[in-house]
Amino acid sequence: MRRRLKPEHVSLVGGLLPIIVIGTVLAFYLVRIGKNPLTLVDEYLRVSMAEAARLYASVGLTEMAAAVTSLSDRSIHYFARLLPGIIIAMTVAQAAFCYGIARAAIARRPGADAVLPAQPPLSSWHAPDTWVWGLIGALALLVIPDETAKLTGWNFVVLFATLYLAQGIALVDYFLRKMQLRALARGVVHTIILALPTIVFVVALGVVDVWADFRKVRGPAQKT
Repeated sequence: MRRRLKPEHVSLVGGLLPIIVIGTVLAFYLVRIGKNPLTLVDEYLRVSMAEAARLYASVGLTEMAAAVTSLSDRSIHYFARLLPGIIIAMTVAQAAFCYGIARAAIARRPGADAVLPAQPPLSSWHAPDTWVWGLIGALALLVIPDETAKLTGWNFVVLFATLYLAQGIALVDYFLRKMQLRALARGVVHTIILALPTIVFVVALGVVDVWADFRKVRGPAQKT
């Protein structure tokens, strides 16, 4: 019997394949021209912010122009070096959304039950528990007194924070379903939560759920 990929694996494959292809092409191009990619990103960000400041100033938005100009070289330096984690996290999240939309569209077609495997709803989804060791390893890199190790750790923290944000959202959705809220109301609550600083609490909730198992969705073998 053919083994079917789980949603998290589909999202990872769908998100990472384009990055691997584009990254390979860019690496080949940058090696040929002999330029450091980080230097190019730094230069691009500085030029873009300078142009944005001039545009804001030209239309009378002096406060916005001052805010853009006030960004230090240090901020640009670290943002450029966190771009790999940000890009990968956004691409995998986009692949997850596309997977969900495609599955919902196919499920509406006649005979979809024979094509689509049965999967639990978002409210009972959780990432493989062993992935939490990746987050622990990333946090361990942050205490190493070396900039390369710290930046590597922060990039992985961005990735795993996105993962456990999704798990936290699934947990929140579980509690909202227990309150018997309709889909539209749950969507509004999720939007409000993600737009506020409470997003940090949702990430922490997703991490704690690995051990607490608030929804009791893990079997004895999974807990072991």
